[in-house]
Amino acid sequence: MRPAGRRRSSCAWILLTENIEDPVTGSANAALAMLLSAQGRRPGASFTVRQGTALGRDGRVSITYDDEASGAPVWIGGQSVTVVDGTFGI
Repeated sequence: MRPAGRRRSSCAWILLTENIEDPVTGSANAALAMLLSAQGRRPGASFTVRQGTALGRDGRVSITYDDEASGAPVWIGGQSVTVVDGTFGI
């Protein structure tokens, strides 16, 4: 574990078809938050993730642990922008 107050940084690039990039992903951050919890490595009761900075599309995702919730005890928050809208059939 890193000392309290120290920041950690990492970079990942995931390109979609036609060079469309999703610079900020709440679902990926929810999975990361649950993994950190399962490993006993929560960075606190809440934390903020920055993504998209290198693309000029800086975004932030807030993660808050809720130990009183049933099911998945993680809340994901932040602002969003609709990039694609549509329907599909199964």
